[in-house]
Amino acid sequence: MRRLLLLGALAASIAVPAAAQPLDPPSAIAVHVRDGLLDTTDLSWLKGAFSRATTAEKADWIAALRWADACSAAREREVRAELRAMGVESVALPHAGDNDDRCFTFGVFALRARAFADWASFDAAARAARTRWEIFAHGVRLGAESVPFEPGWVNGNAEAMKLLRAVVREQAYRRAFSWRMPGQGPVQTDPEWALLEAYISVAVGREDHRNTEMLKALIAEKGWPSIPRVGAPASNAAWLLAQHADLDPAFQLKVLRLMEPLSARGEVSRSDYAYLYDRTMLKLSGKQRYATQAHCEGGKRLPQLLEKHDAVDARRAWAGLGPLAEYLASLDASFGPCPAN
Repeated sequence: MRRLLLLGALAASIAVPAAAQPLDPPSAIAVHVRDGLLDTTDLSWLKGAFSRATTAEKADWIAALRWADACSAAREREVRAELRAMGVESVALPHAGDNDDRCFTFGVFALRARAFADWASFDAAARAARTRWEIFAHGVRLGAESVPFEPGWVNGNAEAMKLLRAVVREQAYRRAFSWRMPGQGPVQTDPEWALLEAYISVAVGREDHRNTEMLKALIAEKGWPSIPRVGAPASNAAWLLAQHADLDPAFQLKVLRLMEPLSARGEVSRSDYAYLYDRTMLKLSGKQRYATQAHCEGGKRLPQLLEKHDAVDARRAWAGLGPLAEYLASLDASFGPCPAN
């Protein structure tokens, strides 16, 4: 599992003796926690990361780094234990992330702080980025809460409506990541974008966590939202929420097992099942089956490691997916060709 390893990444020049750390944050972080969430309107808890920090601020920073590293280690143990209880010994698990918002948010902003020479430049960029993000987020909230969303085909199915509503905000937040592309959003400097991306990441992470907990409760009560029960759009919405539950690999595996027999009967989308299979199994075994996940290698877009290289197009056809060559070409068309190096 890829851990934050903030001690090494952010404080390589500071010798910090290893020590067991409680998961409760140190006082310098705890005072910025509101209702279990680390406050992002006041980032003064990051001052110790910069060279002109006071002795006390640097000491607080070292304590925070220890705590953040302990968070990652504890989450790794937790995820592996959950998977082991499901009969899976993960050999890949490149990351599970911190599903504790305090640890997650700390890591997101701490990594961005490395790009700034001093607190003043960081704080100025953060203020500019936060203003833009808050305006956007307020607009999303207004739209989600005030615009009627009652598609007639739902036919009063409360479960379907709940799933569809859950997707609206997380998709709106995710669209903000495209602002960096030309013509897609407000122009910002590189430093501002680094911080704006941090605010987007935290908002998306919080929305994903909220949706994951909602989906867990729904499944515990009624089972997986199949097409016969909630309709194809709402069933697809449930899949999308599970697809984005990356901080909870054990839950993704549980969903995959629920969807498998349903996919054989046509009660869930086979393409949804294929995408979740690949996303989940790449984390657990390091291999995928349907070649839905690609990366750049040697200047070319290629599928990540496959369970089997033969008959991949046949497996994709079963899932309702087009030939692999066409899929890779479509990714190049959408995101641009891979860099030559």
